[in-house]
Amino acid sequence: MTEVSSQQMKLYNKSLYLSRETAFQEAFIGGMIYDDCDNNDEWRRFSSGEDHSTFLSWTKQMDSDDETVNTKAFPINCAFKAVSTGRYFVTTSRGHIGWGPRGSEIGDSVVVMPGGKVSYILRKMDNPDPSNKTTTQHYTFIGDAYIQGIMDGEFTRERGSNQSSSSERSHSRCAAATACFRYLFDNQ
Repeated sequence: MTEVSSQQMKLYNKSLYLSRETAFQEAFIGGMIYDDCDNNDEWRRFSSGEDHSTFLSWTKQMDSDDETVNTKAFPINCAFKAVSTGRYFVTTSRGHIGWGPRGSEIGDSVVVMPGGKVSYILRKMDNPDPSNKTTTQHYTFIGDAYIQGIMDGEFTRERGSNQSSSSERSHSRCAAATACFRYLFDNQ
């Protein structure tokens, strides 16, 4: 089981979400659920009302010694496998939770870009040309991220603007098998 640091719990307890339980459930499966795991076209939004009992069935299944996945828990199991493969569960200093790519590191930035369907992780790089004395910042693309609460434009509404990008810097220590991001927004 992954250990969660007291610092991560303090961040999460800031509660940007109406219900921390619902936010966790949605983030844990990427906000989506499979109605039919054999047909990738059957994704739909997770509904805290109708899917809550399905999520609870899945957590009970994970606590049992039975290795077969019961029918009721199957949609959650499929969604979890899809969203967690190659990713770390992350928390931010402002309390956002979600999934980031395994290649992410402390100091990376979470950005929202116009036209993008998801948020992205970028890493600031040293100036590739030391003879160039300009202050242009360079970044490398690490991968996409699912951050609960910023996936449907909430981020720009929360910031009260239509910024072209905002970033989230990480300076936080990470618990075992997780990556942590600090939420310090730059006005770029």
